[in-house]
Amino acid sequence: MEITPENKGKSSMDVLTTLHRRPTSEEALSLEDRHILDSASNLGLPVDLGTMKTISLIHEKALPLIEDLVKKLLKQDESLPDYYPLARDGEIFYDALWALGQANRSTLQKRTHYVKISNAMKYESDPNPWYFNDLGITSDRIEKGPPMIFIDSGFRGSLFDSIAEWVGIPKSQVPSRNFQGYLVSSSITHFQELVFSNSLESLKFIEAMDCPIYTEAGYRNSLNNALCAYIQMMPKFTGRFVKTCEIDGKLDVLPQKNSFVLEGKIKGVTTNDRCFGDNRQQINSLDTPLTWVNSDVVDPVASLLLQRKTLKYFSDPKIHDRVYSGGKIKVR
Repeated sequence: MEITPENKGKSSMDVLTTLHRRPTSEEALSLEDRHILDSASNLGLPVDLGTMKTISLIHEKALPLIEDLVKKLLKQDESLPDYYPLARDGEIFYDALWALGQANRSTLQKRTHYVKISNAMKYESDPNPWYFNDLGITSDRIEKGPPMIFIDSGFRGSLFDSIAEWVGIPKSQVPSRNFQGYLVSSSITHFQELVFSNSLESLKFIEAMDCPIYTEAGYRNSLNNALCAYIQMMPKFTGRFVKTCEIDGKLDVLPQKNSFVLEGKIKGVTTNDRCFGDNRQQINSLDTPLTWVNSDVVDPVASLLLQRKTLKYFSDPKIHDRVYSGGKIKVR
């Protein structure tokens, strides 16, 4: 990866004291795991190495499945759409698409956008449509294109509908050729569920999920449900995104505050004061039993390490060759 002025000089300490913003792909790739853990220790951030190791092994089994799904997404549309993985459950897809965009001549990085959004935005604020417009999500693209493809974990695609409403797209045009939504696991919905290839990788993943961390959550009656459960319970860098506001002259969405910072358990200076609200339902310990697939697990250290693992996997030229093989995907 080329070190650019944007990420040059960013240290693990810099990243881990900016708790209202998930690290960029460039920032995450420029760090080293050992420096991240050292910085976490110096700051007093919680680190559960035993549980983190188990989650990391499950993550490794999940990445080939994400590769399978992403390859299908890229193959089925040759009109060079924009991809919109929704934070926070769409982060693993954002990382995969961004890293695949490093392939020669690919424009995928420019066409992949991280959308800060959550269901809490429906109740805590009136989202500014210009935030979505700045990401290229506009009502006129329904007619003009290029297509917009939204990606989330599950289950009904209500956030897809909300985005359409907030930017002025009529319900009758969602979904449509230029507004498509994909879910890892879907219930009754007019959006599509992602489809896997038959693979031994699925068995390896389901076996890995059968561990004390996730046993209480269940939800493994199908591969789609199992992967959705893992994605939803993955440690996240921030709380849920809830409030659009202007920062340095640009619209952004800020997350809820991290409980462990509010309780004074972290040393040093953070930027957590720029977050909104106080979500006491957040889980800030990886060894806390997870009993619900939508558990709000906030652990910046574990999240950053998993982000790096995803980015490194999909940055591998061998993975690029595998995904872009067969001549059916245009590398543009």
